[in-house]
Amino acid sequence: MPRRFAVHKTATTPAATSNQATAPKTRTATPAPAPPAKAAAVRRRRASPEPPPQGAPAPSTPTDKADAATPLGDALLRAAHDTRDSLDLEDTVTAIHKTRRALKGARALLMLVEGERRPAARQLRRDLGAAAHSLASTRDRHIIHDAIADLAAEKRRRPLDTALARKVASTLTRRTEPHGEADGNLTALREAGLSDGMARAAQLADDMDAQDLPEALASGYRRARRAAYGIDPADAEALHELRKHVVAHVCQMELAAPWWPRLGAIWLDELQRLREMLGRHHDLEILLARLDGAPGRLSPDHIATVMDAASRRQRKLADKAMRHHARLFAERPKAFCRRLAAYLEASVDHAENRE
Repeated sequence: MPRRFAVHKTATTPAATSNQATAPKTRTATPAPAPPAKAAAVRRRRASPEPPPQGAPAPSTPTDKADAATPLGDALLRAAHDTRDSLDLEDTVTAIHKTRRALKGARALLMLVEGERRPAARQLRRDLGAAAHSLASTRDRHIIHDAIADLAAEKRRRPLDTALARKVASTLTRRTEPHGEADGNLTALREAGLSDGMARAAQLADDMDAQDLPEALASGYRRARRAAYGIDPADAEALHELRKHVVAHVCQMELAAPWWPRLGAIWLDELQRLREMLGRHHDLEILLARLDGAPGRLSPDHIATVMDAASRRQRKLADKAMRHHARLFAERPKAFCRRLAAYLEASVDHAENRE
């Protein structure tokens, strides 16, 4: 587990400190032609804070800032705030679940960082991934219960008996600690300043204006689209990799939802449905792996019954997920990018007309 959470600097990455405001960028003396009105509106940024007068208290840490310089920076800052709030929760299970969710969102957003700061963003993604992995031991217990509940609730010709479902879930999780080592790791992440490091990471997006987002979002769309090329619905590992790309795309597309709120809500809802299908498929794969190691703890008949039900459910989920994916990702990435850019331009025009 990483012990420090800060922006990794490269030769071209500006240093980020927790107690100093980001220095405004210098401008050359050569006058540049004024940008078109629409581009200027899209590029409009919030004013950088004025340096405090001599003798005044030091500025607050990044986690106390209300906003960042760009929409992507704002989203990263919100992920840092969510992480800080999650780490402060008293209930360990809830704290771990919400912290992992916030880290997943931040890692997806960091994939959008382009240019000279991309290596620093990539390294931070690795660090956040290690932090999330350190909290994963508590998740297995809930995955087993969720997978068994899914099998018992589904309507089929041969439903899984409720009593058997409870017995299997109890047996497979009997030796599993509710929190495992994740409880101690949660404390370690608090002490390591995880949320402050994430807040400073918002500066990595300082060079990315709103007009840069359609192309960056289209890159995430392209990855999620390509992940399904030639995929075998019976290949659980390939479906799990597809799920990772879909999850990242869900988190990223939240940035575009305000450009057309009603359509954005529908798109995110459909993406979430795909994410849940693939997630339930993965939960069942974990259940099957645990059943393989259960001889002696469950009767062979019980193991066979649950494995048969899980396998049939997986086939159904995989088929449904692939059909849903084909519809959601039918558009070519370049066309998807143009469409997002048009939505952004229309949103900016509407905002200008209201002013």
